Amino acid sequence: MQGRIVKIITRRYIVESGGKFYNASSRGKLRNKNIKPIVGDIVDLDIDPEDENFAYICKVHKRNNFLKRPETANVSMVIVTFAVRSPNPDFKLLNSLLVACEIRGITPLICFNKSDIDKDRKFINDIIKIYSNLPYKIVFTGFENRDTIKDLVENLSLGVNVIAGPSGVGKSTIINKIIPNANMETSGISKKLMRGKHTTRHSELFRVKEGVFLCDTPGFTNYTLDDIDILDFKNYMPDINEFSYDCKFSDCIHIFEPKCSVLNAVKENKISVERYEFYKSSIIYIKEKSKY
Repeated sequence: MQGRIVKIITRRYIVESGGKFYNASSRGKLRNKNIKPIVGDIVDLDIDPEDENFAYICKVHKRNNFLKRPETANVSMVIVTFAVRSPNPDFKLLNSLLVACEIRGITPLICFNKSDIDKDRKFINDIIKIYSNLPYKIVFTGFENRDTIKDLVENLSLGVNVIAGPSGVGKSTIINKIIPNANMETSGISKKLMRGKHTTRHSELFRVKEGVFLCDTPGFTNYTLDDIDILDFKNYMPDINEFSYDCKFSDCIHIFEPKCSVLNAVKENKISVERYEFYKSSIIYIKEKSKY
């Protein structure tokens, strides 16, 4: 029988299969081979003949991908989640997470929560202006309008959907709205730092419907762009990459070179200034990092 690991508690696994949940442990042969099952893994199970609710994990299937923070396997979509306000969105972190998705070949969905705070839509319109040229779906959610949560659910991918972003933007609250029995702990904002207080401390999958899972992740406020080649970086920013093929020089890095199509696209508002400035600062960072 096949299932998916949805939660791990001190070497004990909870595995979902066909809508039923099993307590499970890993077979000794897996431990001997140093195979460590993680949340999101597709596994083969042997049901305990003496307890129909207990199973042994006898095989871990090959992973499509793997996230380290926290350890989650076979992610089909990352819901890159920020708040419209309170806390204000960190666009550098948002762009970094989008790059991380591209590197791993995972589809990102951009979600801006707390949209009901922005009554005159000033901040929403600014956000749309920055990200409208990207090939990613953008959803705005707010808890005063249930239709916005329905819109998010309708855009979830089959498989594991990971909600990622800084603390305090409402990730756990979103899960509680979608899955009321999830009972995720929520928190407010640190007034001193204007950042969220960490609430989620583990990786856990919540079943939305057949074949669709949500996973909350521990909040984090930085993401590095190490180990990326300077000429490859544009490949992970589709709005930059779209215009990079018409540059005069094949090794153009789109910073200062003459007859650069990317720079022209920025001048013509085909690439947002904010996205380009992130690209530029990242290239400078990668260039400096390569010296050491």
